[in-house]
Amino acid sequence: MHSDFVQRNAALFADPKQTNKQIRLFWIAVGKDDRVVGNGPKRLTETLTEHKIRHEFHVTDGGHTWVNWRLYLRDFSKLLFR
Repeated sequence: MHSDFVQRNAALFADPKQTNKQIRLFWIAVGKDDRVVGNGPKRLTETLTEHKIRHEFHVTDGGHTWVNWRLYLRDFSKLLFR
């Protein structure tokens, strides 16, 4: 699956320096007990790191809940306007 994802998104991974110039903020957050998204966010951050794509990865307590969504929105929105 990892290589399939990389192939489907080849333009993103082809030139990491160019990708890092184009993407101002790549922010990923997940609750450590989130069963909805499973291992997806962790695998995504590993793939991005492997290909030197700049991003932020945050793991919080809890799962796929409105409490976490509100926290993520608060934290993420502050970064959009700096």
